Amino acid sequence: MIATADTERRNAARTETRRRLYVSSRRRTFVALNS
Repeated sequence: MIATADTERRNAARTETRRRLYVSSRRRTFVALNS
């Protein structure tokens, strides 16, 4: 049970990190296209 909660927390953190990287890369591309 504790291990499951820990795994879910880790997966959530990994998903958040991936989403942040995706958003930052999209923003960088958007800025590059508009400059």
